[in-house]
Amino acid sequence: MRARRDPRCAECRLLAAHCICARLAPVETETRITIIAHEKEWTKPTGSGHLAARLLPTAEMIRRLESRDGAWRRPGHRALLLFPERAGPGREAAPPLEAVIERLDRPLQLVVPDGTFRQASRMCLREPLLLALPRARVEGGRAIADRLRAHPDPTRLGTLEAIARALGALEGPAVEDQLLSALALFSAAIARARRGDNLADAH
Repeated sequence: MRARRDPRCAECRLLAAHCICARLAPVETETRITIIAHEKEWTKPTGSGHLAARLLPTAEMIRRLESRDGAWRRPGHRALLLFPERAGPGREAAPPLEAVIERLDRPLQLVVPDGTFRQASRMCLREPLLLALPRARVEGGRAIADRLRAHPDPTRLGTLEAIARALGALEGPAVEDQLLSALALFSAAIARARRGDNLADAH
């Protein structure tokens, strides 16, 4: 069994023996991405939000507490919260992204909460700046057999998969395919690490 002090790659955050950086290429997009991570998700070395920030030159990842001053808002960009919100007391369900694309001003800034569904939901419903944003949801497309966290609800996607689906709708299937391919590499590397040392904190 490997010692827990084994080094991790500073870029992909995987154990150095499983680093995939040499196989990753940047994915260029017009859309800006702001990933707001729950404090508990920020510390997970295998969180897919970190991989999204690694892959997308137009993406940034910040902590939840750092988001409250609004400095992440990008002048000239239409901010849209990406979240699979359901209908509830006093609120309607977020519309599918595909249904609102034609009405969206460009360029866009997608704001994406990063954490478990419960953590992300609390952020979106309790943070005034996020609560005020227009929102949309994406749902699963073709099945991904090697998801790091499977869920029977197809609207509950991992962070990178949700971003990939959204960018596929906004910027075309080639962008989506690049991101999903990177996610598959990431998932496979985590699976290998788990077999070797029972790595257990994947997202």
